Amino acid sequence: MDDFDDEDVAMYATVRTDGPGGLGAGGPQRGAAEIKRYAFVEEDRLASVGPVGAVALASHRVSESEARKGDNEMVVTCGEGASGRLVVLQRSVKPAVTTAVDLPTAQAVWTVYGPERGDDHAYMVISLGGDEPATVVLKGRELEEFDEEEKMDFYTQGSTLCVANIFGKQRIVQVTEWSVLVLNGPSKELEMPLVTGSQIVAAQVHDPYVALLLQDGRLQVLVGDPSTLNLNLVGTLLDDVTAAAMFTP
Repeated sequence: MDDFDDEDVAMYATVRTDGPGGLGAGGPQRGAAEIKRYAFVEEDRLASVGPVGAVALASHRVSESEARKGDNEMVVTCGEGASGRLVVLQRSVKPAVTTAVDLPTAQAVWTVYGPERGDDHAYMVISLGGDEPATVVLKGRELEEFDEEEKMDFYTQGSTLCVANIFGKQRIVQVTEWSVLVLNGPSKELEMPLVTGSQIVAAQVHDPYVALLLQDGRLQVLVGDPSTLNLNLVGTLLDDVTAAAMFTP
């Protein structure tokens, strides 16, 4: 205790209430003070941006024609002497783009796992709108298109409303305006066309359920059978529905 003064003891010491001088008939009494010692280990280090010497705005685009609103970044000089450096400040995280596809009419994008059971998604499904609605399916890490000789049963002649994995990633469900498809990888195993006369306007998949909102306001639900890996129609649950969502409580 010789290395600690009264202020150190008041801040870091704990009071023992056991043994002599502890809790007794006369109530709690102050016992011997014990000093807690802490060992700190550096886990991370965040560089400071001060003091700032100069500030300039710059675009990370190669040419001015490629620059868009919000592309500007702030470049500052900070620190001094051997610790001086340039720091780039930006509004958000800039992704490392590996592949770019120009799809100005894209309305929605999904990625799903294939039958390989790997950690990476196997397919990217893109729903296109505009005057010629369609669905584009890309495969693999490089997002390649399917060759003409390859079997690919995804619906591509119109837009897609929803795509998701089901049965624990063993199958893929694709919902279009007039049908529901179950695929094993790119191969179709089941197609359930609607016979109600009203097209699908929205859909959600929550394994093993598929909810379909029809244009006339009816809500239909399909449920998956894990023994056959197929879907069965439960029926119409509600009428006059404008929106619906499924979630796990």
